[in-house]
Amino acid sequence: MEVKAAAHWEKDDLAGLKSFIAAMPHCMAGMLAYNGTTPVNLGEKLWAIPLSLLLS
Repeated sequence: MEVKAAAHWEKDDLAGLKSFIAAMPHCMAGMLAYNGTTPVNLGEKLWAIPLSLLLS
């Protein structure tokens, strides 16, 4: 899981998570926690989840 303070993310913000998932074949998913309002599927094994949803 990676946490971002921003409400939006850029493609480059996902580089660390993508690299981790590639290096760890048993990893089931990577999550980017962000200050947005909607959960978003960002590709295979990668999701953006609002912080408010994680903390509720």
